[in-house]
Amino acid sequence: VVARLLLYVTALGSVGLTLFVLLVRPPETVAGPSSRLAIRLALAGLVALALRLGIAGMELGGLPFGALAGTRPWTVALSTTLAPATLVAVVGLVGLVGFAAGPRLPAIVTAAAALLVALSFGLTGHAATAPPRWLTAPAVSLHVLCGAFWLGSLLPLVWSLRLGPAQAAPVLRRFSRVALLAVALLVAVGCVLAWIQLDGDLPALLTTAYGLRLSGKLAFVAGLLALAAVNRLVLTPALAHDRQGAGRRLRHSLHADLLLGLAVLAVTATFPLSPPPRALAAPPDGIESQGITVVASGSGGQAALTLVPGHAGTNAMGAWVTDREG
Repeated sequence: VVARLLLYVTALGSVGLTLFVLLVRPPETVAGPSSRLAIRLALAGLVALALRLGIAGMELGGLPFGALAGTRPWTVALSTTLAPATLVAVVGLVGLVGFAAGPRLPAIVTAAAALLVALSFGLTGHAATAPPRWLTAPAVSLHVLCGAFWLGSLLPLVWSLRLGPAQAAPVLRRFSRVALLAVALLVAVGCVLAWIQLDGDLPALLTTAYGLRLSGKLAFVAGLLALAAVNRLVLTPALAHDRQGAGRRLRHSLHADLLLGLAVLAVTATFPLSPPPRALAAPPDGIESQGITVVASGSGGQAALTLVPGHAGTNAMGAWVTDREG
């Protein structure tokens, strides 16, 4: 979970900062620090990618932590969907370093690098591999891209407030225009992915471990949306009219946004700890009806895994692997 959170903060932070500089076009006094931080986060993201790969291999292979010093965890991880996802993310992060370090790459190249990082999240994970893949994989990538822009822009917006109302207000207005579309897409795509993961069963939000995690994330997102509405409709106009205390109140609101954003990422990092309701299926014929059954589908067929009695303690596990013809 910590490795995933570290990857989210570094990789998505780098994407968000880069997109902010590219789309919002802040003054150099804000663009400079944003680009330098994007470089640091992208480089840290490369380390986080390696850490995630090694830990995943260690977990999948049932290996002790010390095995990270050997080759076994890495070879295990490289046999999974994490391998192409990591490669695509590495290419994207290296491209972002090139943009931020200068000389400036063409905007289309920089946008492609940011898109590659987002696409890497659509190549692996519960949501990205859920059927139908043609919908879920692009949806996850778009969700990540929009979320990265929104959360990655918060710190540069705080820095913009130091410039004074006359210079900060145009930056905030340009950000708001882009953010309106980004947040709308973020919420719409998020709802589609949640519906798929919950298998259309909304009560599962409160009756399953995965649903409770998702409910916590939605609560934090609701807080972010409420603050965004206040910022856009109340505090930004007040700053534009140079009302007393508007800058201070907006700064406090953006700091709260940052904390809520980190909370969203932290909850998201825990999602793989619980199978989504769509993966919890009624057992096929001949399989124990008690306990917990998880069905994992792939291009060649499916595996049905059962745990009996299905709670903490000693369990019996059965696995039934079938091809597409059953």
